[in-house]
Amino acid sequence: MSNIQHPICSPLKPLTDNLFSQRRLARRKILSAATIKADERLAGYLDLQARDDVLRIDTLSYQDEIPIVIAHSYFPAKRTPGLLDKFSGANSISTALRRIGIDDYSQQWVTISARLPSAQEARLLGMSTSAPVFVKESLDCSGRIPIKFGENVLCAPRISFRFDFKEISSAEQPLAGKPRSGKAQARKSRSSAPFKV
Repeated sequence: MSNIQHPICSPLKPLTDNLFSQRRLARRKILSAATIKADERLAGYLDLQARDDVLRIDTLSYQDEIPIVIAHSYFPAKRTPGLLDKFSGANSISTALRRIGIDDYSQQWVTISARLPSAQEARLLGMSTSAPVFVKESLDCSGRIPIKFGENVLCAPRISFRFDFKEISSAEQPLAGKPRSGKAQARKSRSSAPFKV
């Protein structure tokens, strides 16, 4: 894989927007989709009650047919009716959201950490379990209303992040979707300390 030109991604933009802007082929494969019950952590991020319905979509994204990202996306079911049907064939969460009438939303915050992949993650990404992955968590809101919490696992040797502080400064606003749990809040604060986004 040493001859691959690694994409440089802004953490404030969706993956497909980053890759399309660099004229890379971005393709998503749906691994699974299901309606689940929100636990305390998801309820805190998405401003729901525990046990509310959440649509979870797991996907595997490719750069030039090489897997680079496993994405776990969580949507409050009552705010995104029909989203799964619109996502099929769209290859883009942004497109699917527009198809159900949500076209005005933005990323409120991002945290990025690193760890080793699980055996399943390494298998899906075609990488060694001894190589690191980035874990990117983010919250998207329409106005002040959370519509998506994302947990992305990225193959670190195949991707780079570019932090544009002018872009970050212009996007800054009070955080939405703060977790109710003190433990979850502390974890988010530690992760986001180097970058105020």
